[in-house]
Parts: sequence; C-alpha cells; structure tokens
Amino acid sequence: MRDALSGSVDDNVALLRDWIEALVRNAADLLAEADLLYDAKRYARALALAHFAMEEMGKTVSLISQLVELALGNEPDWGAAEKVWSSHNLKFELFHVIDVLSQAPTADALAGDLELLQELEMRIAGRPLREMSLYVDVEEGKAKVPSDHFTDDLARLYLGTAFHAGKILIDSLVTIGDRLQKLADQVADPEGRLKFDRNRSDFMRRFATTRLAARSKLVEELRAAPPAK
Repeated sequence: MRDALSGSVDDNVALLRDWIEALVRNAADLLAEADLLYDAKRYARALALAHFAMEEMGKTVSLISQLVELALGNEPDWGAAEKVWSSHNLKFELFHVIDVLSQAPTADALAGDLELLQELEMRIAGRPLREMSLYVDVEEGKAKVPSDHFTDDLARLYLGTAFHAGKILIDSLVTIGDRLQKLADQVADPEGRLKFDRNRSDFMRRFATTRLAARSKLVEELRAAPPAK
C-alpha cells in the first residue's frame, strides 16, 4: 500500500478514491449474494457474506480517514491503514463505529453516550459469529454444523445492519469531495486549524473514556447474567 501511495497528494487522493469505489462495489456484491442465500433459507452462509461485506466497509472507513488526513495537510499513517486491511477484528470494529456513529446527532453527543457505546461493544463482541457461520463446532461431544447456530432473525439483523451502513457510506461518498475541500479551507487558517485540532483531541479523549466505561459496564452485566443452560 505505502509503495503505491508514494506520489503527489492529488495522485494519492485519486488512488484512494479508486480503492474506496472498488471496496464499496465488492461490499454491494457480497450483500446481494447474501440476500440470495437468505431467500434460500441458508441463514448461516447469508450471515457469513454479510460479515465479509461489513469488513470491506470497515476498510473503506480506514481509507476515508486517510483522505481526511490528506485534506488536513497531514501525512497519513499508512502503516495503520495496512494493519486494518490485514486484521478481521479491526475491519469489523471500524464498520460498527460508523454504523453506531450514524445513530448520534453529532460527534460530540456520541462521545458522551454511554448507552450507545455499550451497544458498540456488544456488537464487536459478535466477532466469533464469522467463524461459527462457516465451520463445524463440537459441543458436549456433538458436532454442530453452522446451520444449527443461526436463525432467520439473526441473519436478517446482520443483513439489515450491513445494508444500513452501506447506504450511509454510499451517500457520504457522493459529497466527500466537497466536504474534504471545506475541511481543507477550514484548517488553512491557523485559528481554524487550532480550533479543529482542539475539538478533535477533546472528542478522542471523551470517546475513549466513555467507551472504556461502556466496556466495563458490559463486562459487569455479562458476569451478573445467569449461566446459559
């Protein structure tokens, strides 16, 4: 990735946008195929493809963040972007950050919304579903095929979440050029840049603090829950 993105800022922006378009197109194809599997009542496999579509959209979020850094005049962290591309967990997490973000009226509101960030932690805890939807497992000495684990409701929830976030991403890409230009104009002024950096730093601090509290609350609730029978 870093070798390909060694050109000018304009060249890098064009290349990133090409990659984003390819990712969104592939995510859409995966979701279309997941829909067909759902209609055929192949719920485990439908969920698996929806999960992979989520990961593709997570990669899209990572690349959009690099576009933002370029608009700010910063050197993007290409190493972090490469790490996202190779990590199922990071891709899945970024997807859900964007989907949860869409439920808050502003970024500032999200940073302090304990309940919403607890939902984020609960979603991320669903990462093992990807493996469960593909591989045979053994429980109490009995082999369990993926179709034993998954219901119509769970597959429909997964597909609905993926389609919802996909629409958000597609809608945002339509105006991303104008929004990045507006951001670049905003930070071109030293005062505007200082205000932006201060607001971003404050958001990241509050987001991390609230998310840690949400994670702790979720762990407490899971420990207090009666054991599954």
